[in-house]
Order: sequence, then structure tokens, then C-alpha cells
Amino acid sequence: MCFANEKTFFASWEKIWYNVSDTYLHSMDGFIERAKTYCLELLEPCKDYPFHNIHHTMNVWVRAHEIGLAEWLTGEELENLEIAALFHDTGFSGQYSNNEFIGAKIASEWLRKEWFPESRIEIILHTIMATVLFSPVQTISEKIIQDADLDNLGRVDSFDRSLALLTEMRTVGKKDISDEAFWIFTHGLISNFHFHTPYEQKLRNEQQEKNREIVEKYILQNGWKLPEKVIHEIAHIK
Repeated sequence: MCFANEKTFFASWEKIWYNVSDTYLHSMDGFIERAKTYCLELLEPCKDYPFHNIHHTMNVWVRAHEIGLAEWLTGEELENLEIAALFHDTGFSGQYSNNEFIGAKIASEWLRKEWFPESRIEIILHTIMATVLFSPVQTISEKIIQDADLDNLGRVDSFDRSLALLTEMRTVGKKDISDEAFWIFTHGLISNFHFHTPYEQKLRNEQQEKNREIVEKYILQNGWKLPEKVIHEIAHIK
């Protein structure tokens, strides 16, 4: 291919680059849509769960995407985050406790069948495992997915969502947990979880403190005693 001058060369190269980029973006949009369809099909048996239902997964996916854009994630980083968000609760289709490990296995198997790059699969699996409560986080994607998954702690519907989770734990998870134990744990979680990203901090910190006060008041009204330190016994209630 011959070019009359340098300007023509760069104009032609720019056109090729944008065509390639546009094709790649459309391809990944299609891939994420396939991942979403697959995950929602898996979660169909969970559609009536009071908390960990399809609505929750979609909320986490949308929220993770929103925070990711605010934190300047682009390309593969944002795609990996979105895929992890879609798969993060698919383990509930297999079992209630320790579902994150099942979800990571489901994601791994599906992504490998899709010939997804192994290096990216590992990143996605680590991101999914960041949704285990009290997990330490390192990468920006792990911080974002944790913020997105626990977004309800800083929303006005936090108390109602906690009630839904308690109902789910008893009816679906078959957990024998008292009101006192649940609300003391919830108070500890709200008190000690700190949103990682500036975006979530700005939007959720003020309401999170209000939610902590609401739960604390509820505990004291019921004559229960607040613990001196965080209780970790209920380690997988999310």
C-alpha cells in the first residue's frame, strides 16, 4: 500500500485503528450479553429468593459498571469486572453456603469453553472471590465489586434489605439464627465496612452512618447489648 504523504498515511492508519477498535468493542458487548444470558438462566431457580435473586445480580452488575467508569476503568479491566459481577452469585444455583467458590468454578468452566484468555480468567476469579465477606482486597476491580455488592449498606433501603436477607437465610439457607444474633452482626458489618472507591464514599458514606444509627437504635430498643468488637461467626451471609 502506497501513501502520497505522511498525512495520508496517518489518516489511513487512524481509520484502520478505529475500525478494529469498533469491531472489538461490538464483539465484547456481544460476549458480555452472552455471559449475562448464561448467568441469568443459571439464577432462574433463585428468582424468588428474598435477597440473592436476579435483581440483586443485575444491581451489582450495573453498579460495578457505573463505579468502574467513575474510576476510569476501560477496555479489558472494565470487561473483566462486568463478567465477575455477572457470575459472582451464580454459586447460589448450586448451594447456599460458600457459594462464592461455586460461582468462581462456574465462571471458570464457562469462560474456558469460550476460549477466554487464561490470564484474564484468573483475574475474574480473584474478583469474584472478593465478594466473600471480610475478604481483603488489593486490585481496583476487587475494591469496586466489593463496593457494588455491599452497596445496600449505604442506601436508604438498607434496613428492608437486611430484613429480606434474614428471611432468606432462614427459609432458603435453613440457618437457625436469632434476631439478636443477626442484627448485632449487621450492626458490626455496617460499622466496620468502609467503601473503597471515592465514588461510593461520596454517594454512600452519609447514609451508611444513618443506617448504622438505625440498627443500633433497633438493637437497644430490643434490650440487646452491643458487642465491643465485630462478630465474625456469621461469615457468609453477605
